[in-house]
Amino acid sequence: MSDRIILYVDDDPDDTELFIEVVKEYHPEFTVKPANNGFEAIKQLHKGKSHNSLPCLIVMDINMPIFNGKDAMLQIKRDSQFKTVPIVMFTTSPKQPDDSIFTENNVDIIQKPANYELLRTVVEDLLSRCVMNEPINS
Repeated sequence: MSDRIILYVDDDPDDTELFIEVVKEYHPEFTVKPANNGFEAIKQLHKGKSHNSLPCLIVMDINMPIFNGKDAMLQIKRDSQFKTVPIVMFTTSPKQPDDSIFTENNVDIIQKPANYELLRTVVEDLLSRCVMNEPINS
């Protein structure tokens, strides 16, 4: 597992671009690999597995076309090589889903921040979930 790769899964290109921008600006030691939906995320994980380059964290939107976040999370958690990679679900909804499946799979749900500064705070929290050999410098 790499301690420098974040897999960011979201069908909104603006959200993806902003997330990548914040990570690059404040933590350039991380690489963000984007995917547009759950299907692409799983393809990227298999590609990373073959290159011994798995992410230290998956940040995934819940509501996406083709293959949504919940279904992708369940498939990822069923794979023995991926199930230990932490997953955080991102949602635009202020109301958290009542689905206990996230809790059962040790997956946190975070509301997408409404502005850049809040996103920076959330990114700090997310990156702290990656197992690092050295501390994250803010």
